[in-house]
Amino acid sequence: MEEIDITTLNNNFFEAVSTEYMLICAGTPKSYNMMTASWGAFGWLWNKPVALIFIRLERYTYNFTENQDYISLSFLGLQPEIRKLYHLCGTQSGREVNKMEIPGLTPISICNDQCVSFQESRLILVGKKVYATNLNKQDFLDDTIYNRWYNKQQGNLHRLYILEILHTYTNK
Repeated sequence: MEEIDITTLNNNFFEAVSTEYMLICAGTPKSYNMMTASWGAFGWLWNKPVALIFIRLERYTYNFTENQDYISLSFLGLQPEIRKLYHLCGTQSGREVNKMEIPGLTPISICNDQCVSFQESRLILVGKKVYATNLNKQDFLDDTIYNRWYNKQQGNLHRLYILEILHTYTNK
């Protein structure tokens, strides 16, 4: 992995998040969990490069994100074997599957053992939590969004984290 300046990135994050997906990972090399995400946002806020990620409170990864300051966002690519990894990490809970032992993902320690990502990543963003809040039903201005994504069958509302992107790595 090579660390690069985030301002040199030339990625289309609309495409990357919605089509490629990303792994959100929190924890330490001794204990971590990751989940697939196809929702998120990237931009500039408070004079900082930021990522916005959303995690439902019932997800196993939620406790890891709550207890860690640093979170990695790993983009693995679009190859068929990678799609299977994304599917597994998005549909299987870390409560039932030890995701630390998934074949095809090689964990790497980053940020002085404060964060974990994966050697197979084409791009890794490491962010520090700077803001967190839970989405609330009364704050939705469009009821169709709430009704589509947050009925009883879908689960709890998400917790929003704003991460200041501190490190950017590429796999050359």
